[in-house]
Amino acid sequence: MLSFPSEAVAHFDCGFILHEREIVGNEGALFLNDPWHARTPVIELHRDDGVERIALEPVDSYRLELENMSAAIAGEADQLLGRADAVGQARTIAALYRSAEEGAPVAF
Repeated sequence: MLSFPSEAVAHFDCGFILHEREIVGNEGALFLNDPWHARTPVIELHRDDGVERIALEPVDSYRLELENMSAAIAGEADQLLGRADAVGQARTIAALYRSAEEGAPVAF
């Protein structure tokens, strides 16, 4: 579980065989059947008044990442996920390990 200065709270789990991911917010939830491979590229937006299906074009997300990195190296585009993202992820992972070792919440 993560808490942010904005008072937002996040709970996540991870694994190699997890399916059907959800992102829950104040006004609804986004449901993705297969977020990593997008074999069925549909996002469902669940709200109190029903479900909206948002169809997407099938794409290879790894190919898109490689194309973006290639374009950034060639000076043709900005990196979609740059240094700040990588550093933030590393700090978060380190804090999660520290919290698990100490058995208590930690700040970073």
